[in-house]
Formats: sequence, structure tokens, C-alpha cells
Amino acid sequence: MNHIWINTDKLLCGMVIAESVHLPNGQVLLGKNTLITTRSILKLKLLSIPSVCITAESANPKLQETTLSYIEKVRNTEDFKHFNKNFEQGVHSIKHSLNEVVKRNAEIDVNKLIKDVEQVISQTPNKLYIFNMLHCMRDYDDLTYVHSFNVSLICSVFGHWLKMSAEDIRVLTLCGLLHDIGKLLIPQSIITKPSKLTSKEYEIVKKHTILGYDILKDKKIDNRIKEVALMHHEKCDGSGYPRGLVGEQISSFAKIVAVADVYDAMTSNRIYRQGLCPFEVISIFEDEGLSKYDPSYLLPFLESTVQSYIHQTVRLNNGQTGELIMINKLDLAHPVVHTNESFIDLSKNRHLKVEAIV
Repeated sequence: MNHIWINTDKLLCGMVIAESVHLPNGQVLLGKNTLITTRSILKLKLLSIPSVCITAESANPKLQETTLSYIEKVRNTEDFKHFNKNFEQGVHSIKHSLNEVVKRNAEIDVNKLIKDVEQVISQTPNKLYIFNMLHCMRDYDDLTYVHSFNVSLICSVFGHWLKMSAEDIRVLTLCGLLHDIGKLLIPQSIITKPSKLTSKEYEIVKKHTILGYDILKDKKIDNRIKEVALMHHEKCDGSGYPRGLVGEQISSFAKIVAVADVYDAMTSNRIYRQGLCPFEVISIFEDEGLSKYDPSYLLPFLESTVQSYIHQTVRLNNGQTGELIMINKLDLAHPVVHTNESFIDLSKNRHLKVEAIV
């Protein structure tokens, strides 16, 4: 049987594990012949597993048509078209600005940098709607710039949810824009490599945090922005990088950006896969993220995010569809769904879950 090593970012539901995936302590995370699901993809990302070995026969599974139909439905609305136009203008603008900083050591004009983000926010009627829009964006080649713009939008909304001051929201938004600037110094051949990264290549990718800090350290910007560039991959349990910091050693803004960063990475569309269902992401965060991400930031984020899907039509894993009508605050991944036949409280029917937004 032929095997293929593939980056975790490029995994698709329906692929099959060819070699068992182990944690650093030797524990088996995913066994040989395991069918890849959205949940297993999220586990691998959350635990920073860079790549896995799959069977060659499973390398091209079919995308789910129901997910595509929902995305296309949103993309055809006038609100989305307006959002997308502003979004693309913003990405083009920050691409130019960030390249000037990295390649020419230009000073950072924070007013110019943040203008496009604030325009997208101000022209979107409902902040929660931004999450719906981002979930339906098409794939882009300029992943670093698009991801940075996404994270800045999420951070801006997140700051409002946390009732931050206007100035702190502004700084947090800039943190989102600049958190991955160090990746612009990583060879694109590594960033876009579809096959397994070598251990040396993975160590190079991890250096983007230190490189980002080095780019920003002498700039006339808020120090919290510099700290976020350095610390956004640190985890509260010490399992992150570059320094393995724990708890209060990590800056509060870095903890916030870390949540926005991983949420966007999991739910955004890519050329090789559709974005993962937000409720799968929320389930993983609830089950396994509370030790890695600060609960005082993670829980308000998840609670507020799920509100954007109230009254959406969802499909359950038993094939039933219905309207999501209520969120369980103590079990965010298991809301109440109204089908044609009944009201289903997923928190009391643990065998059921939201599989897709349709």
C-alpha cells in the first residue's frame, strides 16, 4: 500500500491514517487505518502535530456538497459582495504595508495600517455577521496576508466582547495584523510545501515568532504588539513555542490573539479543503483547549461566537436538518435544534452533534 506524508493543514475528511500518530510521551493519538474527521483534524492542529502519513488511495476525498451549498448561498448575497470588496482592498493594502516594513525597514504607520480593518468593521451591520462572512470566504494564495487580516477582524470584535477600551481594541487589532509578520521571512517553498516538512523545516517555520519580534522590536509601536508577535504560539500549559512559557508569563494580548489565530486557521477555507464546522472547533476547544488557552478569554470568545449561528439551518450527524434556536451556555457545542419533528437538545442527546451549517 502506498503512503503519502501530508501537512496537517492540508488534511481532508475521508483521508485514512497509514501510520499511527503518537504524542511526545508515546501515547497513540490516532491509530493506523483511522478515518480522518473534522474532529481528528482539529486535535492534530490543537496539539501542533505538523504532518501525518495517509494512504495514497484516500488522498482525494470528495468535498461535502452541503457545505458548499451553504457557502455559495452566503456568497450570493449583496452583504457578502460588499464585505468581500472591502476585504480584498484591505488585504491588498496591508500586503503593501507589511512588505515595506519587512523589505525596506519602513516605519509602521499604524493609522494607515488599521484604516481598512476599521472600514470593514464599520460597514458590516452586525459584528457577529463577520464570523459568518469569514467562514464563507474563498481560498486565497496570499495566505499570510489574508490570515493576518482575518485575525485582526476577529480581534477587533473580540475586544468589544471583552469590553476593552477603544484604545486597547485598536492595539489588539494591530496585534492581529502584525502577529505573523515573521512568516514573511520564511522561505515560501517551506510555507507552501504540500508534503511533510522535515524536522529542520519545521524548526525554521517555528522561528517566525522570533523573526517577527526582531522586525518589530525597534519600531515606534505599542510594546504589546511586539510581545504578541513573539508569544502568540505559547500555550498556558507550557507546550507552546518559542520559549515554553506558562500561565501569567504569557502576555494577555498574546493569549487573546492565540485564540483568534487558531480559530481562523481551523474555520477558514483553503484551496485543499473547506473550512471546518465552527461547532466542531468549539467542541475541541471545550474538550481539550481549556488547559492550553486562558479560559477567561477562551470562554467569552466561544460563547459570543456561537451566537452568530442562532437561527441558522444546521445538519446533524444523523442527517436531520433544523433551525438552531438556543445555545446551552454550559455546553456551547451542543445547542438546541428545532427540526420538523421535534426540539432536540444536543446536550441531552450526546450521540448527536452539529455536522454542518447548511
